[in-house]
Amino acid sequence: MVIARFRPKAFSALSFLLIFCCVSSAFAEQLDFESLLSAAQKNCYEIKIAGEDVQASQAYIGEAMADYYPQLSVRLGNEYVHAFEVNAGVATVGDAVIANNSSGYKHSLIAGLSYNLFDFGVRKLTVENAKKQVQIASLTEKQTFIDLRKKLLTAYANGLKLQKQIQVQGVILDRQDKIFHLSKQLKQAGTLGREQLGTAAINLAETLSQLGVLKVRFQDALDSFSSYTRQTYRGEQIHLAELAPVDGILTRIDLDVAPEVLVARQQTEKKEAELSMLKRSMLPKLTLYGSYRMFGSNTDSFAHSLTDLKSREASVTVYLEWPLFSGFESQAKRLRLQHEIAGLRYQQQLKKAELEQELSQDVNRYETYAAGEAKRLRQLEQIAQAQDDAVQLAAQQISDQVSFQRKIIELTRQRLNVELWQVDYATSALTLDFLHKALQ
Repeated sequence: MVIARFRPKAFSALSFLLIFCCVSSAFAEQLDFESLLSAAQKNCYEIKIAGEDVQASQAYIGEAMADYYPQLSVRLGNEYVHAFEVNAGVATVGDAVIANNSSGYKHSLIAGLSYNLFDFGVRKLTVENAKKQVQIASLTEKQTFIDLRKKLLTAYANGLKLQKQIQVQGVILDRQDKIFHLSKQLKQAGTLGREQLGTAAINLAETLSQLGVLKVRFQDALDSFSSYTRQTYRGEQIHLAELAPVDGILTRIDLDVAPEVLVARQQTEKKEAELSMLKRSMLPKLTLYGSYRMFGSNTDSFAHSLTDLKSREASVTVYLEWPLFSGFESQAKRLRLQHEIAGLRYQQQLKKAELEQELSQDVNRYETYAAGEAKRLRQLEQIAQAQDDAVQLAAQQISDQVSFQRKIIELTRQRLNVELWQVDYATSALTLDFLHKALQ
């Protein structure tokens, strides 16, 4: 049998070794949620990306403002022209037509200036949309921080509960080791059977295995912190602080000002502005254009043509441009924008419905925990009293030591359940408190 091959001394030594490794060291680094969150804000890639998006959208405003300024350009052209009809009287240099009827090298230096006089408000809407993009990027950055805090709080609460389970399993392992030794003594005295001793050994082995699994899961929880903070945490060197209690939680939260809802609203308005811009772009556009041109020509020499820029002319033009037909592109684009706007409106409604459902769950969870808080505190007092009573009975040798150890294990597990419940209660309170502050 497996029990027959069991080595009590080796098992006991291994038990105490794991207890020593699992119990939090007095010199372990204390890590609290706020310092973890602060490190995540400084090092999280999502936060950095959102910040760069805000900067990029602010720079785009200057890009959109460009149409409010004159556009100035200088162009130097050179080419060889062969005139097939000597008496034609005209020749070209680039897109300019000049009075010249000879073949040869041609040069032109043209300075041009254009200015948008009137476009039915297209450029104004372009700038307004650029500003909306800044608002969208800022709201997205805010939502990124909210999501980061929610994810990190969930991960921290999970790690804290695992830490408590490890501590309790260490205590249970110590108690079960004592039960095993007491059972061994009773077995030698003939008052306990082989089956009871085997059960004690199996319980000790199972707790030992569970302790190893918990340590692995705890390290995984710490590694999940590293994905946000870019720092390394080792389970034997870290002790997670308790979550700070929060009083005066407000459960009425206005979700209309939630970043996700506002982003959907801003995106809808942005698309509506694009649709208006499209309609206005189909109307005439009034533009002022002025140019100053210099021409040079030489039948034989490229260099002489370049230095012979003697012909000069200047022009000022006001022209009206009206795009009458663009292959039905405008009609198709208008239809696309209309469907996109309708989709964004549905998305806004969907996002608000999802947030309402999530908030309802958070509120219900918090209210459930809050309603049972007094009961849980009384339960902790009762567990502490029961432990004191058990210790006194054991000291007076009224109860046998095996029953005493089992009683302490049972009370320890009950206390763990209450403490895990308190972690969930604190997590739900912190979630609502942060959401209320973030949406003010």
